[in-house]
Amino acid sequence: MSLTKKYGETLSNNEIEQLVKVTGFNEEQIPKLYTFYKKIAGSRIKDGIIDNVEFEQALGLKGSIFAERLFNDNNGELDFNEFCMGLNSFASNGSFVDRLKLTFSVYDINGDGGIDKSELKLLLTSCLKDNFRLTLTEEDLQKIIDKTFEQIDTDNNGRIDYNEYATYARKNPRIMDNLSITLPFLN
Repeated sequence: MSLTKKYGETLSNNEIEQLVKVTGFNEEQIPKLYTFYKKIAGSRIKDGIIDNVEFEQALGLKGSIFAERLFNDNNGELDFNEFCMGLNSFASNGSFVDRLKLTFSVYDINGDGGIDKSELKLLLTSCLKDNFRLTLTEEDLQKIIDKTFEQIDTDNNGRIDYNEYATYARKNPRIMDNLSITLPFLN
């Protein structure tokens, strides 16, 4: 189901019902999400599609590696269906498995099914720059990376695979917090 609508069109009851079935959002929340979506999709070009620039501006993620990773999987655009599915994965009340898959896919930069130390270093560096405006020495950064791999890479092969990540995340769900959002306008 793709919901690429012309700017200003409304959702049908059938479209709302379909999105309720495949997301954690209810019948009252979907129209609110659509209003939010239209605001973002029309912020630069009134085309009914969110591009990476509109997305980054709306969420304050300009130049973020996380925004870049999300748009790599969606050929640079989000229609309303993709927007809902993505927010469902990001929402703090969303499915644990959806959030787990999303965060792992963002962390697995080269898409090979594992996170290696260079990927983790890139992500940590970006995260510190994006969120904290902090810098760490190379030595401190390497200590964090080594400790992370010591805790998560249980087979000691130098890669964190999905199962290792999932096992660790079930015990330590806060690992996914930096990619979780609360949508207060839905309450």
